[in-house]
Amino acid sequence: MTQIKIMLLSLLTVASLNAKAEVLSGFLDLSNLYAKTNAGQYFIGVTVNTKNTAALQVTQKLSDRPDSDQPGTEPQVCLTEFLVNAGELTLILTDSKKDLSNTSMQAMELSSYYYDDTENCTPVANLLKTPLNFMPYFNFGSFKMNYPAPADYNEMYTAISLFPFGYNVVLNISKDTDKTYVVDNLKTQLSMQLKRGNREAMSYYTYAQSDAQYGLTTLALGQGFIELK
Repeated sequence: MTQIKIMLLSLLTVASLNAKAEVLSGFLDLSNLYAKTNAGQYFIGVTVNTKNTAALQVTQKLSDRPDSDQPGTEPQVCLTEFLVNAGELTLILTDSKKDLSNTSMQAMELSSYYYDDTENCTPVANLLKTPLNFMPYFNFGSFKMNYPAPADYNEMYTAISLFPFGYNVVLNISKDTDKTYVVDNLKTQLSMQLKRGNREAMSYYTYAQSDAQYGLTTLALGQGFIELK
């Protein structure tokens, strides 16, 4: 129970920084991976701290076609990129057997893209006449596992990505000035699209690593998704 209390205390501490932060939790079992490798069992805590309002960043530039298999050999098209810094995500991994915990924070950046068929760019105002679809994908990188790696390997890591809103978020954009756009009611919009009980809310990939004399080698140990509620 000590580890559970540690996780809850950590979550409450982070959430207290913003009384309206939303909290998700789950359990990651890495105790029986490839070759009977034990990398531990973990309580997962995620806090979603969303801004009330955020500016929409817009960039238009020439780019290769998204389906091009020979970049640079075909005529370029106009790429419009939309970016929203929606707030911050905090991920907490607490070992269920040891008094160890890892905390990682990341900006919650949402991106959306539009490709024209030619070099001519569609006016931004026209693209914003309908809600935009954003990709809510958050890569937290790799965490070192404090357990013995398989024979001939030095260390184990688990790479983690979060999808608390699924694979798609729709946002309504408002016009602030002639050249500025904002996302009003951002917290409400994202809260309505947060997916509790999503069985693919967190992906993981666990691997062993060896820095041998012939170079860096890795061994895949396990991968999958876990549910966050």
